[in-house]
Amino acid sequence: GHGTDGGEALPDMGAYEARPAALMSLAPDSGILDFPPQHVGGGASAPLSVMVTNSGFVEMAITNTSIYGGDMLEFGHVSSPGPVTLQPGETHILEVTFDPAEAGPRTSELAVMTDAYDEGGGTGYALLKGTGDAPMDMITDGGLAANDEFGAAVCIDGNRLIVGAPGHDSADPVA
Repeated sequence: GHGTDGGEALPDMGAYEARPAALMSLAPDSGILDFPPQHVGGGASAPLSVMVTNSGFVEMAITNTSIYGGDMLEFGHVSSPGPVTLQPGETHILEVTFDPAEAGPRTSELAVMTDAYDEGGGTGYALLKGTGDAPMDMITDGGLAANDEFGAAVCIDGNRLIVGAPGHDSADPVA
């Protein structure tokens, strides 16, 4: 209805009822987790973090997370994938590792599903990228003693590598 102010009619501004929303934001803002090169067979990388923040005004639940597509088996969750409830302004950190099975560029995606009502339907995505380096060859001391000083001298001749152990007793060859 119309109100009055000193006898004059005031216009009806109507009622606007905003539905309080839970809004999700992800960091890094680029939406990309770019892992440093990792040796194939060298085990999982140090974890990289995705920060999921409830930037809305009501409680928000992370209902699930999923790594899918591409090289998904080479990326893994470190932290619990959910469910987690966040109050407005709270942040939850998801950690992901990279353990390449093959050399070369590797990619997948992380999906973070929430009950937020934002335009994206409550799901946020992060691209997961990494490069698998060829496995390293390892040279071992063959069982020499610590005082044999294995590696004190190194020489490369063509495709041969010669490693010195000046403290090794040559009368006791290593098989």
